[in-house]
Amino acid sequence: IIANQEYFKDIQEKIKENLSEFELMVLNEYEKGKSYAAIAEKLNAKTKSVDTAIQRIRKKANKIKNNID
Repeated sequence: IIANQEYFKDIQEKIKENLSEFELMVLNEYEKGKSYAAIAEKLNAKTKSVDTAIQRIRKKANKIKNNID
């Protein structure tokens, strides 16, 4: 269990290191369970921009995960 926790913590850190400032702000709000619309409103951005940022975050996360495995 501890090894798994360390593995996931390592992945999370590597993902966050590779995000743009906007992507990181989107991710922080998304992790709080906020909707795309609520995130967009808080960040003064368009909902589509939030959607695109989340897609980029997922792609980066998958790439990092595949490189670690």
